[in-house]
Amino acid sequence: YVLARDHRTRLKDAEALERERLDLTRQQSEALRANGSFWRFWMGLAYGYLSNFGRSLTRPFALLLLTFSMFSSVYFSLASETAASTCSKEDRHIAALSYSTLNSFIGIGTVDVSLQQRAVKCLLSGTNSESQASLSMTVMGHIQKTISFVWLFLFGLGIRNSLKLT
Repeated sequence: YVLARDHRTRLKDAEALERERLDLTRQQSEALRANGSFWRFWMGLAYGYLSNFGRSLTRPFALLLLTFSMFSSVYFSLASETAASTCSKEDRHIAALSYSTLNSFIGIGTVDVSLQQRAVKCLLSGTNSESQASLSMTVMGHIQKTISFVWLFLFGLGIRNSLKLT
């Protein structure tokens, strides 16, 4: 009987703590929306929708996958049709996927630069303005790295908050 009462007390305390957390999250979101600052309002709104104020794991991960697939298709569309002489269509798909993978996760591209160079060579070989296309791929790669870093940060924040006990 004493153990059951102690267990019920702990469950009630945990429920009250979770209710307080939800109230605090709601208050923070209302404070961000009520603040007169234009920048803070939109950043708070985006933070709430994109990661549920750092509590969601699935939203940032799904957005990371969406970013990966979107940039893969952009890189493949940049691949010239004249590159077929050096790389087949399947090879260009694989090169676009590998280039997007290298840009999705910060630090992977710096481990093996030759892998990134081979992907770019396969995607851009045979173009008339190879340097201009290479520049646009480099700029898009940096944009993808920045966006992916935000999604990975929000995913890590979600992991931290899900493991947080108090």
